[in-house]
Amino acid sequence: MICNICNNEIVEEISLCPFCGAELEIEESNFSEWINFYTTNSMIEAEMLKSQLLSAGFPVEILSQFDSMRMLTVGDLSIIKLFTPKQYAIEVRNFTTELLNSNYDEQ
Repeated sequence: MICNICNNEIVEEISLCPFCGAELEIEESNFSEWINFYTTNSMIEAEMLKSQLLSAGFPVEILSQFDSMRMLTVGDLSIIKLFTPKQYAIEVRNFTTELLNSNYDEQ
């Protein structure tokens, strides 16, 4: 978020700018519907993909059902899903497909 008065970037959603004291308008998130666009069983793969997508400007979150307390995790307990807001779904899927295909082409 950026302050409209002093143009400083504000990381947290707060009601007053910590730099100039101006009252900030907190925008309601349009991210009400998040969709699953990728599923894996590797946390490393999920984190790497998330990093690539975030650096490209896409909002991404990871939902992990991986149980780190157990050495062996099988079935639904090891599923790791990546989510993005619905309005980014097509772009994120295309970006992910291109990224994964380019990684496989290099191997």
